[in-house]
Amino acid sequence: MSAQRRSALGHSTEIGRTRRRSAGFSLIELLVVLAVTGVLLTAATLGFRQQQQRTRRADARVALLDLAALQAEQRLRDGHYAATEQVLVGSDGARHSPGGHYLLHINPAEGDCDPADDGHYYCYVLSARPVGAQAQDGHCAVFLMDHLGDKWALDADGEMGEGCW
Repeated sequence: MSAQRRSALGHSTEIGRTRRRSAGFSLIELLVVLAVTGVLLTAATLGFRQQQQRTRRADARVALLDLAALQAEQRLRDGHYAATEQVLVGSDGARHSPGGHYLLHINPAEGDCDPADDGHYYCYVLSARPVGAQAQDGHCAVFLMDHLGDKWALDADGEMGEGCW
């Protein structure tokens, strides 16, 4: 008797040995799917975090514009700008942006705007520094605005940050 036998369809099969294909996936196929999924998730997470940082930057811009408006009111009322943010908001604690992503500060401007003999300031630079998760935003690390309305930002290295305002 021969070791091979013809099946009903004419294919030869080895007697005693049957080849079965499992209905599932092989380990290699699963590893490839997991690797591709990991790469896609990493890219999506990075994009999401960058978008969150860009969105939170609006918190700094709005906060500085609000603080500048308070300074303008102070100047109209008293004839000079407030030297600290506590004078404007009446609190003893640090002033945060509305979303809490930035710490705001009033810096008396130097140079021609040194305090007058009366100790009052007639120039200022407002700053918003990121806190918490936003502190990882190295592109627009500090937002600044002066009494003339000029706006700029610095990156984590102290260089001008482009596209922040």
